[in-house]
Amino acid sequence: VEAVADRTFVHAEPGRKWVPRRFDGDDFLELLAWYITEGNVYTSETKQFGEKTRGASTMIKIAQNAVADGGASDHAAIGQLLDGMGFDYYVDDRSYQFTSQLLGDLLRDLCGDESHEKRIPEFVFGTSRQQKRRFLEVLIDGDGDRQPNSWRYTTSSKRLRDDVLRLCAHLGLTASYNRDSGSWRIYVAENGKNTLRMHRSGSRSTAENGAYCVTVADNNTLLAGRNGKFQFVGQSLYGVLGWDRFRLYDKEMGAAVTATGREVINHTESAANDAGYEVAYGDTDSIMLNLDDISAANIDGGVEVNDALREAHPGMDDDGLESLAAAVEKSFELEERINESYDEFALEELNAHHHRFEIEFEKLYRRFFQAGKKKRYAGHIVWKEGKDVDDIDITGFEYKRSDIAPITKEVQQRVLEMIVTSEGGNYREEVKEYVHGVIERFRSGDISVEEVGIPGGIGKRLNNYDTDTAHVRGAKYANLLLGTNFGRGSKPKRLYLQRVHNDFYDRVERERDLDARGDPIYKEFRENEDVICVEYADQLPEEFEIDRDAMLEKTLKGPIERVLDAIGISWDEVESGQTQTGLGSFM
Repeated sequence: VEAVADRTFVHAEPGRKWVPRRFDGDDFLELLAWYITEGNVYTSETKQFGEKTRGASTMIKIAQNAVADGGASDHAAIGQLLDGMGFDYYVDDRSYQFTSQLLGDLLRDLCGDESHEKRIPEFVFGTSRQQKRRFLEVLIDGDGDRQPNSWRYTTSSKRLRDDVLRLCAHLGLTASYNRDSGSWRIYVAENGKNTLRMHRSGSRSTAENGAYCVTVADNNTLLAGRNGKFQFVGQSLYGVLGWDRFRLYDKEMGAAVTATGREVINHTESAANDAGYEVAYGDTDSIMLNLDDISAANIDGGVEVNDALREAHPGMDDDGLESLAAAVEKSFELEERINESYDEFALEELNAHHHRFEIEFEKLYRRFFQAGKKKRYAGHIVWKEGKDVDDIDITGFEYKRSDIAPITKEVQQRVLEMIVTSEGGNYREEVKEYVHGVIERFRSGDISVEEVGIPGGIGKRLNNYDTDTAHVRGAKYANLLLGTNFGRGSKPKRLYLQRVHNDFYDRVERERDLDARGDPIYKEFRENEDVICVEYADQLPEEFEIDRDAMLEKTLKGPIERVLDAIGISWDEVESGQTQTGLGSFM
C-alpha cells in the first residue's frame, strides 16, 4: 500500500464511515474554547430493537442561547465556526449538536468532561499571543460577562480557574478571584497595571564572572503566585538574602532592603501630608489616606458620573455618586503627585539618579475600620483596580481562618459589615442588638452543633503526640465511645461538655464491654468528661450536655470582643443587653 499511497488510514471498527479531515489551527483552538466553556460529550449505549440493533454514538453538544442580550451573536458565531470546519450538525435556539466519536474522545481527553473537570490543554499555552488572546475571548463570550475595560469569568472547575489565571499571566493581565456560591469568579481590569512591567522591571546586562539564573522554556512564564495574585519573582529578593542557607546570603544586604523600603514608605507619608492628607493606615508596601469629604468642586473641570458607577451603586443618590467620582479622580491626582516626588527623594536621600519607586492607586474605601493592630482591618470598597465595585474587604480577622466555628465566621463578618456599611455611622446600637440576640440563641440551644463546633486538623497519628491537646483528647474519646475513626488528616469539630449523663456510661459499658479499670482512655474521660469531637451533629449522643458558656467564650467572646472594644462597646453590654453607664453620666 505504501508504494502507491502517501498516506493510509486504518478503520477502528468495521462498517463505520470514517472520513479523514484537516482543521485550521485557529478554528480548532476556537472549538476547544467553546467546548471548555459551554460543551459536553455524551455517548449512548448500544440498544436492541427487535431484530435491529442501534449502535452506540457519541454526541458533542455546545450550548449557547440565541437571546437578545448579545447571546445571538455568539450563537451565530458557533454556527459559522462549525460550517467552516465542515461539520454536519443539528441546531436549535439553545445549542449545536453533532456526532463524532473520535473528536468526542479527544475533547474529553484534552479538556475534561463534566463542568467541574474542565481544563485548558497544555499546548494552548505554547501558542502565539494572538491565539491565546482569542482563546480567552471565546471563554469570556461563553461563561463571562463584560463591563467597560473589565470582565468577569465564572467556572465550577478549580483546575480551569488556575488555567485561566495562568493564561492571564501569559497575556500580561492582572487577575484576581474569589469563591461565590460554589463557583470561582475571576476578575480582570483590562487597563490595570501588571506587577511585571518590562520597561521598569526588566533589563539586560553582561555578567563577566558568570551569573546565577533561572531559565524556562519558550512560551513559559516564571511567576510566583498565591490566591490568584501573581508577583514577579524579584519580589522575593529580600527573603533569600536574609536566609542563611541561600548561597548568596548577605545579612547586610537584606537589612539594606528593609531600610530602603522603610525610608520610601516614610517619604510617601510625608508627600501625602504635604498634599494635605493624613495617613490612616500604613504597611510595609502600602499606605491608606483619609480623603475626608471630596466633592466635584474639588476637581478641576468637574467630574462625570458614568453608567458603570450608577450600576455598581444603585442605592446612592446623585450627590453621593459625584462625591465618589471625585474621590476616584483625586486619588489618581495623588498617585501622580507622589510618584513625581520619588525622583528628588531618590537623588537627595539615596544618591540614586535612577530608581524604580512607584506607587499605584489600587482601592477606594467608602468606610474603613481598624481593630487594634496592623493587618487587621475591614472596609467597604467602592472602586478597585479600574472597576466600580460594591464589596466588603476583610483582612486579618479570624473570619478568614479555617479553624474557627461557623458561628464565629458568621457573626464577625456580619458585625464588620454593619460597621463599614451603615449610613451615617449609626451602627453601635445595631451591633449591640444583633450580638445580644446571638448570645441569647446560643445559650438557649437554638444554634446547632455544626455551627458552634470548632474545627481543627489532626496532623499526626493520635498516639504520636507528646502532649495531647483538647482536640486530640476529644478525637481519642470519640473513637473509643462514638465509633468514629479520626486520625491523621481528619478535621473533626471540637465541643466542650458540661456533663455526661450516667445512662450513657451504663449503655456504652454494656454494649462495648468497657471498664475504666482496664482502659486508660475511658478512665480519663469518665474523670474529666470535658471535651468530645464529632464530624456530624447526629454523632453526638443525647446524654452529652454541651457547655454553652465555654463554647460561647471560645467561639464568640474572644474573636468578637476585640471588634467591640474598637467601637467602644464592652462584652458585658452586649451580653446583658444593657448599656453600661459610667460615673460621668451622673455629673
